[in-house]
Amino acid sequence: MLVGNPGSEVARVAVALDPTIDAIDFARSHDCNVLLTHHPLFLDPPQEIKPFGQTHDAVGARVWHAIESGVSILSFHTALDANPLASEVLSRPLGIELTGEMLEGVPAHGGYGYGRIGIPSAKSLGELSQRCVQVFGRYARVWGDAAHPVGRACCWTGAAGDSPQKCLEQDVDVLICGEVKYHVALDAHELGLCIIELGHDVSEQVHCGVLIESLKTCGIPSDRISLMPLPDYWC
Repeated sequence: MLVGNPGSEVARVAVALDPTIDAIDFARSHDCNVLLTHHPLFLDPPQEIKPFGQTHDAVGARVWHAIESGVSILSFHTALDANPLASEVLSRPLGIELTGEMLEGVPAHGGYGYGRIGIPSAKSLGELSQRCVQVFGRYARVWGDAAHPVGRACCWTGAAGDSPQKCLEQDVDVLICGEVKYHVALDAHELGLCIIELGHDVSEQVHCGVLIESLKTCGIPSDRISLMPLPDYWC
């Protein structure tokens, strides 16, 4: 919990990808006093905390707005990325059967890690990318020849970081991720790796479903949970 009173009674809970001003307003409009998100309210601390419209610090404005609105914010970010509960959020709807392999494990936490490897039912890059569009309703950026066979795939939500190189080291044919830096993708593509970029937000909105199921496990009834749809930021 980055903002809020740990002693407050939970009324209703809103779930969203990002703790934005709009998400805080969504929570209040649905009578929620808790906002549960994947991305944190801030990575670097705000330089000032002032109302929206009176500051150039968006993070500080969110903190102010959350406190003023009486909305507590809990975020799980990389802990959720690595959690086994989230391991199938991309693979299952895309028809990818996980092998149990990971690009990067978390020391001393068996089963936790990043970059799940699996075998796709789709046989080519073109077929797999079309399935991505069908499942998520957004067009993806694709590096590679549509006819390229995809025997091993890796699902990596959000920013790909150095995962393309790790994919090459583990004989992965295609990396499905949120986003990848241009020069990293260029180098990996020339070395034989295909890449499907879903968009950072699209690849991680699926985590909201995991958060909702976790809330239910904690005893929050379904009728006290409200999911904020993914905003369409991109034209």
